[in-house]
Amino acid sequence: MNKNLDNYNAALRWRYATKSFDPSKKIPQDVLDGLLECLRLTASSFGLQLWKFLIISNPEIRANLLAPSYSQSQVVDASHLIVFCRPKSFDPTMIETFVNQTASTRNQSVESLAPFKEYMDKATQNPSFPTEKWMDNQLYIALGNLLSACALAGVDSCPMEGFSKPKYDEVLGLENDNLTAVVACPIGYRLESDKYASLAKVRYPLEKVVSFLK
Repeated sequence: MNKNLDNYNAALRWRYATKSFDPSKKIPQDVLDGLLECLRLTASSFGLQLWKFLIISNPEIRANLLAPSYSQSQVVDASHLIVFCRPKSFDPTMIETFVNQTASTRNQSVESLAPFKEYMDKATQNPSFPTEKWMDNQLYIALGNLLSACALAGVDSCPMEGFSKPKYDEVLGLENDNLTAVVACPIGYRLESDKYASLAKVRYPLEKVVSFLK
């Protein structure tokens, strides 16, 4: 197997949903910066990047999020808490903003991107288009990317859906920015005493989850 894939798979075998973080260990700034760049580079539908990642290290804010997180201690003990947010509602001008960014980045005219813009407009304005679910799904792509990047960097993580989203929105003042929280992920370093770290990873064999159609 390719050596890079060997290293990647080894990192995935090492990672687990960390239950106990060591609050005394902080992620170095250069490592955090690298992880955030991985988030920034995440793929998204049409490339629209309809998200905002809140990186929370403030102890007071995190203490206020503990109860809405059903008292899961990872929220306050991890080095950082990342909250994945998306627009509360979709606005067609978001497409226009992205088209302008694309034109600027690639040194193209906005007019040359008109067919692409029309295609996106048509898809997202279809009455049957599941706008909110679609935006939620993009954040799970970003979450998966972060989990893998953390594993490669030797950083522990714990994806979390078990929290009160309305309360998170309230504590973080997301309403003011037309945002809503979807999923969260504490990141940091595990406690050596975390019993879950040494448990065998439970995964079905390859033949059960993969089929080859020839």
